Amino acid sequence: MEYRREVDGLRALAVVAVVLFHAGFPLFPGGFVGVDIFFVISGYLITSNILSEKTAGTFSLINFYERRARRILPALFLVMFTCVPFAWLWLLPQDMANFSQSLIAVITCVSNIFFWKTTGYFETTSELKPLLHTWSLALEEQYYLFFPVFLSLVFRSGTRRMIEILALTAVVSLALAQWGSTAYPEVAFFFLPMRGWELLIGALVGVYLGHRKGFAESPIDGDLISQAGSLAGLLLVVIAIFIFDENTPFPSVYALAPTIGAALIILFATPQTIVGRLLCSGPCVGVGLVSYSAYLWHQPLFAFARHRTVDGLGTWSLAALSISSFVLAYLSWRYVEMPLRDRQRFCCKRMFLYGKICCYLFLTFGLVGHFTGGYFFRSYDEFFRRLQNAAAENGKDGKCWSLLSEDSSLSKPCLLGISQGNTAFAIVGDSHAGALVDELSRAASALHLGGYDYTHYSCLTLLGGLEKNPEREQFVCHHVRENFFEKLSSNTLPKKLILFSRWTISIERKRFDNKEGGVESGKEPLSFPSDTESLASLEAIQKSYQDSVRILLNRGIEVILVYPVPEMGWDVPARLSRIYLRKGLLEKSDGSTSYAAFQERNRKTYEALDAIGEHPNLR
Repeated sequence: MEYRREVDGLRALAVVAVVLFHAGFPLFPGGFVGVDIFFVISGYLITSNILSEKTAGTFSLINFYERRARRILPALFLVMFTCVPFAWLWLLPQDMANFSQSLIAVITCVSNIFFWKTTGYFETTSELKPLLHTWSLALEEQYYLFFPVFLSLVFRSGTRRMIEILALTAVVSLALAQWGSTAYPEVAFFFLPMRGWELLIGALVGVYLGHRKGFAESPIDGDLISQAGSLAGLLLVVIAIFIFDENTPFPSVYALAPTIGAALIILFATPQTIVGRLLCSGPCVGVGLVSYSAYLWHQPLFAFARHRTVDGLGTWSLAALSISSFVLAYLSWRYVEMPLRDRQRFCCKRMFLYGKICCYLFLTFGLVGHFTGGYFFRSYDEFFRRLQNAAAENGKDGKCWSLLSEDSSLSKPCLLGISQGNTAFAIVGDSHAGALVDELSRAASALHLGGYDYTHYSCLTLLGGLEKNPEREQFVCHHVRENFFEKLSSNTLPKKLILFSRWTISIERKRFDNKEGGVESGKEPLSFPSDTESLASLEAIQKSYQDSVRILLNRGIEVILVYPVPEMGWDVPARLSRIYLRKGLLEKSDGSTSYAAFQERNRKTYEALDAIGEHPNLR
């Protein structure tokens, strides 16, 4: 297969975009599309190699997997081994537990599934995960597992039928991605069925060029066509990098911009075109050659550096780390990647032996880390242990929430206080109310009272309440609200209700920024389910709160209304632990936030709740 310098140049563009995006530079909000470009390149190269060997009658599945192992594993294992001592020294137990689990996920090729289950790609907390970026490697590895067999089968059908089958499969995958990007965005982002079409675009390019040129892999001829096609491709890629951001539905039809752009560059760029000359330049090709190692190094560098800071990394620090990732990339490419690709120096048997040893070591370390709570015994003293226990505390047992998820009729709520006798009260709300449940239950038991727990996370159990995570919980929350007010109509609710929710996040529609460096992680609560579209204005949301409480009061219910508690912006136990580990002491200001910021954040909420007015049954 003919080597094409412009493909390495395209790799350089992709990896620089990804690195600068993960560094957090605002000029590159869509830099994450570099991964999509890599998928297209990978699909193109893998397909071209397989088809050229199939045509020559030399294709071997074992040889294919050996080449993939030589390409992927040496640099990956080097980075993973390097991460372990820094994780041991710097990660807090809950972070160490997650890191240990991610080691297992990487070597079992399921890190995309693991990170789907444990974090969102665009959440702030994802910045602290050293191996988050391996999700894309796992997805490619899953593709490598199935695609060669699939392509070998359709190869027998002829080129035209092969293109038709690949194109149809890509269209189905894209349709799944478009649907999933709104219905199940996390699944769509991380899973192969919704990402496969990007690799298949590259595969189609490989089939087409191979058919035209007998697998010489030369781009399409024709100066004017080549210039226009390659420029159009570069424009699509650049638009995606500079215009897209974390709020762009992905990988939906929006992902056609970088993927079609990459495909056009592969199809039309030549050393004679403007784009080709740019991508074939020495710096671009040099960066492209080390792009895989650069991709591996950048995320651990950023993650560990962020773990070692309390108030975030500055621009110069991020720039230095970005440059360091390419320096390390050259060293690992020169002294690890290239030597281990040489079959003369490292035979197949030796390669697989080293690979097995590495896998066993990572598996052992990961399992021990998982079962010891992130090597919790590394804790330095009793004070630090208390901080870590606080960090691991969920605030409320999730069993009651699971019961409501299974049966939202409220017919089997968790009981508070004494389990027998008259039920005097109920607590209603989201996870903020759930945080009160354990202490409330103990207090009720001491007073020989019983109560019901009607709390469910991310759910304002009020008339017309707004779900904060509708794509995940809208149906449970909708039914909980519906059944709650049905019980109110039938007078089967206790006569004393405690109402407590995170009122402010629905009014402000954004997560908390304490203006001191603490910005709460998670997606902004901007989307609303269909049954609450009429509450799209601030006034309507405030009125919903007021009307809900008044309905309860008019039914003769005694309402205890709990106003907002302070949000913090940062993970308090984790922040205090990092400060303590670095300084050995804590100051009064280390974990506090501004009261003025609290007042400003909750001003509209206080106005809305105060507007309910005085009532004999309202506390």
